[in-house]
Amino acid sequence: MKKPMLTCCLLVLAGCAFGQEQLITLKNDTINAFVIKRGRHSIVYNLPGDSSGRRYRIGRQWVRPVDTRTGPHSSFRERANGRLRRPAFEAGSNLLASGIKRFGINDGITAVYMSYERRFFFNRLSAVIAPQVALNKAAIGGAAGIRYSPNPQARVNFFVGNDLLIWNEDQRYYNMEHLPDKTYITRSVTKKVNRGGLLFSTGCKINAGKKWVVAPELGGGIPLWKSTNTVWKEGLQYQREQMLMETVWQAQIGVGYRF
Repeated sequence: MKKPMLTCCLLVLAGCAFGQEQLITLKNDTINAFVIKRGRHSIVYNLPGDSSGRRYRIGRQWVRPVDTRTGPHSSFRERANGRLRRPAFEAGSNLLASGIKRFGINDGITAVYMSYERRFFFNRLSAVIAPQVALNKAAIGGAAGIRYSPNPQARVNFFVGNDLLIWNEDQRYYNMEHLPDKTYITRSVTKKVNRGGLLFSTGCKINAGKKWVVAPELGGGIPLWKSTNTVWKEGLQYQREQMLMETVWQAQIGVGYRF
């Protein structure tokens, strides 16, 4: 009988000596404990009401540090993971955006677009797809691309990447008559053709709040295909109107919402 009584007395004295505390883990679990030792890498404690005298151990990296003035706050590991994975002012890994753009090879086409972007690899890489509908011409198309951002937690988040731009447009073909003194166009025909290009893109995302983003972007590159160079109609050979050096380009600005 004396040994159990002695054990209880020692536990009471230990509790009075160390004092009961609350340990709050990174998962926000609360542990009521009598802390025995605070080591460099771990905390040793007893549980209130446990008469067995068993000691428990938990790593310090899994416990929120406690400031007696402000209470528990986040650990260094949690703050670092938060900055990499989901910045406080740029919440969410999905971005739904809409805006206006201008693109083309020779003449510019003005279009409205809607894009969906998904971030991964600590928010540094992202994939985006953006269908578009022209305003000044009967043309539809879209773009798909990959983005890389070296500093995803910055409020002005710069990025670089590549875009595959595809659309269809009205292409003018013409037939030329060559005479000794001059060359002139006798007939012309308009045909809808598919165009495309591989672009190098750069821009930034300006965080206007925790969820809203303003996203300007520029891009330029080379055509991937030139559709049909010549067509035949009514026995005449029509040649495609083109420039000597063709460059695919686009410029756009939009507003997005993160979720």
